[in-house]
Amino acid sequence: MGSWGKFSGVVVAAIVAMAAIVCVSIYLFSPPTIPDKLLFHDLRGKNVALRDHKGKIGTVVIFTATWCSYCKEEIKMAKPIYEDNAPRGIQFLMVFQDYDVGDIRRYAKANSIPWPVVQKTDYSMKVFRREGLGVPSAFFLTSDGRVVANLTGKNSTRHYREAIDLLFEEHFK
Repeated sequence: MGSWGKFSGVVVAAIVAMAAIVCVSIYLFSPPTIPDKLLFHDLRGKNVALRDHKGKIGTVVIFTATWCSYCKEEIKMAKPIYEDNAPRGIQFLMVFQDYDVGDIRRYAKANSIPWPVVQKTDYSMKVFRREGLGVPSAFFLTSDGRVVANLTGKNSTRHYREAIDLLFEEHFK
């Protein structure tokens, strides 16, 4: 085997190992925390508390932005998951990082977002930055507010379904 063959084998092994570490880190490491008292603004400017959007089983809080291409893909991917799980007690909440409420309204309408949509506040942005998060980021919270999973960056349906399964597992322990 030539030197390229040995090198390509090492590269493939490194990529597989990194992917495994990312997947395992969802479950093993302490995910970022979201304070229960976290406030957002609804699209009319009124304060909305995270605790007011708790589902019976759990809540998926998705941090997003209108300018984020991965976020648009995430909405399309999350819709069928929402439709499957909303009747089963999973609430979704989408938090936009944008400043212009008009942009958020137009984006939510154009993408037919079926769950509640809110806008960031200065405090929610401090929490977001403190945890070193980017968009899209999805937090999976139990009904008592514990984070069981956090997915940041481009995600897959499989990752979402696994995180939803964790919410059900935690609820029925």
